[in-house]
Amino acid sequence: MKRPGTAICPSERNSQPYPFAGRRNQQRFFIRHPAFFPSPLNHPLETNPRSVLTFRLLPVPYDMAARRRLHPPPGAELSRSHPRWVMLDRFVHYKAYAGEAVAEEVMDGTQSAISSTCTNISIAVSLRVAEPPAVSRLYLHWPERFMTASLSQVSQPFIIAAHGRSILFQAQAPFVGDSCPAFYYYPMDYFLYTASDSEKSPCLMRLPPCFDGGDKNPDVDLYFHPYRLQQLRSMWRDDIGLLCRGKGEFVVAQLTFGGQLCVLHHKPGEEQGDMNWSVENMPLPDGDDIPNLLCGSWQTDAVVPYGDCYLCWADCYLGLLFVGVIDKRTKPPCYVPLPDGLDSNRLCVDPGYPDPARRVCVSESSMINLICVGDYAGCSVCASSYSAFTITVWTLTNLREKKWMKCFTMEDSKFWAALDFDKRLPHVLPEFPTISLVKPDVVYFRLNGGNKLFWLIEIDMKKEVLGSTSLYIFEEEEEEKCSIDMAHWRSFPGYSFVPSPFTRYLDQHAIRSLEHSEKLQNIRLEQAKEKRFVEE
Repeated sequence: MKRPGTAICPSERNSQPYPFAGRRNQQRFFIRHPAFFPSPLNHPLETNPRSVLTFRLLPVPYDMAARRRLHPPPGAELSRSHPRWVMLDRFVHYKAYAGEAVAEEVMDGTQSAISSTCTNISIAVSLRVAEPPAVSRLYLHWPERFMTASLSQVSQPFIIAAHGRSILFQAQAPFVGDSCPAFYYYPMDYFLYTASDSEKSPCLMRLPPCFDGGDKNPDVDLYFHPYRLQQLRSMWRDDIGLLCRGKGEFVVAQLTFGGQLCVLHHKPGEEQGDMNWSVENMPLPDGDDIPNLLCGSWQTDAVVPYGDCYLCWADCYLGLLFVGVIDKRTKPPCYVPLPDGLDSNRLCVDPGYPDPARRVCVSESSMINLICVGDYAGCSVCASSYSAFTITVWTLTNLREKKWMKCFTMEDSKFWAALDFDKRLPHVLPEFPTISLVKPDVVYFRLNGGNKLFWLIEIDMKKEVLGSTSLYIFEEEEEEKCSIDMAHWRSFPGYSFVPSPFTRYLDQHAIRSLEHSEKLQNIRLEQAKEKRFVEE
């Protein structure tokens, strides 16, 4: 089998493969492959006539470090092949460390370099990796002295978005050595966790605060000194998106329902202290079929990257809004309505509560997909009131012409037949769909089996068959001394998971947590069997 990072000359397919690093021969060969180059306006219907890739293998200096990565020394612990992508749980797990500094005691190479909160608490993060449909979880390494009283008063760290080699999350920071009258005075930090290009540890960057639009009240500012939470801009996590491009360049942007756009654009080579937020009133699109963003009818369900310059804010019941976040915004954003026949009445009206019936996702090839679980009239259905349902996957084929194509449809009878291949699975309505990042015909769902038992399943929409299955691991189960009394666990509202190719950018021996993830799965399954929540 060909090893990662090796190439086989077409004329030598039966010979030993040569690694790129350290190859001294002068042999050259070409690989020509027609490919699509996505255009933000025509993607993917138009093919670039110049989209033929040509690769030439040239002699390079002998790289001993690269050769060691390809051929580890005898006795070195080998990881399995990398998952091409992961499904990130939005809930981040606190992991305690003793003393005043983060110890390098994480089981693998996903541990980031040390960073700090705005309150000068030293932190690091790492990633427990699992093969989809099992969820992977971010660990926030936190001082042990803050693991009791302080953390009980702060909100749970939460993943906001992921793109490319980066993951964006938020975490509330307790004060150090100060008495605080209430937890809501604690400031909110935003961090970007980024895989490195080399064998270096992943980077953990704290983003600068934004004070533009913040509330200023001299009567209560005393409680916020010296961190000035009172003057921080209020940024709801569901309105924030992440766009990464090139080496080191990224954009974090927030779009309010009133049309105000707040952007942090970090350019390659820019020092962290030079980053600043910019806030502007964005021109809104006009038209009779466009919802009025100023009246508050718009509710963002997802923010996904599109191409190299756009972020897409999606309301799964009103449409998509494509906003250019790189260059100066002189034109209104592009509005795309939903496919014809879909009802616009929202299933869950509570702001901030994730919608279980519809989801907008983007593939690694920048294809925008809409997944709907509804009745035959195009209305969303919920678990408490449904008789029959259909799963439909749509793809946005042309942004300029605002065209959707129906790719897959699966009736409820086909879905039940697929579930019958695993007798442990409950026959309940599938919820919170997520499309695979690398296989556009594969969709993942959550099944609520009751008793805090949630199944995550893989469905091949093209073949209409069941794939892999797993159990959702609660955040409390990450600790070995987890309480078996599930009544004290946090509730799982069913937030849709965040697809990310983060693992693709790690060194091949960096990930060592796959076995630990399997162990958590086995423990969870055995507990469910003991309580007879799952059939043998």
